[in-house]
Amino acid sequence: MAARILLLVLVAALVAAVAAQEPAEQVQPADANLITAEQQMQRGQEMAAKRQLLGYKPIPIDVSVVLLFMSDVEGGENSPCVQMMKRALEFKGRAINFFVTAYYADYNGDNRVDGLGYKQSHLEKSFRAFNWDAAYRFSKGLTYCMKRAVDNNMYIVTHIHLDDGYDKGTWRNGVIFNPNQKYGALTFWEAVGKPTALAIKDANYKKRDVYYAMQAEMGATLFYHPAAWSSVMSMVKSVIAQGGTPRNRVKVGVNINWEKICGCPAELLYSVYYYNVSARRMMQWDQQRTGSQGGCACSSN
Repeated sequence: MAARILLLVLVAALVAAVAAQEPAEQVQPADANLITAEQQMQRGQEMAAKRQLLGYKPIPIDVSVVLLFMSDVEGGENSPCVQMMKRALEFKGRAINFFVTAYYADYNGDNRVDGLGYKQSHLEKSFRAFNWDAAYRFSKGLTYCMKRAVDNNMYIVTHIHLDDGYDKGTWRNGVIFNPNQKYGALTFWEAVGKPTALAIKDANYKKRDVYYAMQAEMGATLFYHPAAWSSVMSMVKSVIAQGGTPRNRVKVGVNINWEKICGCPAELLYSVYYYNVSARRMMQWDQQRTGSQGGCACSSN
């Protein structure tokens, strides 16, 4: 018993001796990791010097004008589009991105577009099918707004996307359609793509660079109908060039969802098996059913 007590005393003494030799822990102030304004400026200058040495160009951050309704481009100088454009000028950027929104109808819930349309205003949100008159109205109003941007030495940037016209919660990235096929009275190109290109043709009188994204976050249509989208690219350049903008100044592309590039079909986006095996079967079935020559390029084997 006495030996056990002696052992415990020796251990306690050893622990105390070691603790006495360790330096006391210094308490850091709460703002110890913060940098001063001078340090921040110095770091910025160092990074700028490195970018210049490596030939990097800064990525511009510009302002978007979001167009959701037909009424957004109606009213000339008093239109919501022009008013938003004027506020965007306050940021003193180099370009204004005109964010064009149209709507699709998927009546069968099969991720296939059955109709293309627009919504009149935030007070009248019912789905209205596109016709030639609506396409002309949109193009005319957009031309006026874009021209006001060019008047203020802004580059024109635009990208187009479709939203669910009936608010069923479907995702545009998984919706399949051919941009050159009629869904109702007009094709996607006739209803939205060409009217936007015509607006740029008439507005870009300074013949500066144009950045035109044919569609945004709509991977399935791109992967199922790549040839059709390639033809749209050529038509965009041709239409805008008719106004005098050199073809090499018309930059045409697409915006994609960085995480789910291919949206075919939406409910299987997370499936590795789908991309390796099922996509090819789905593509073959879709070609037999619709006669489509495209295929879902996200099949990886």
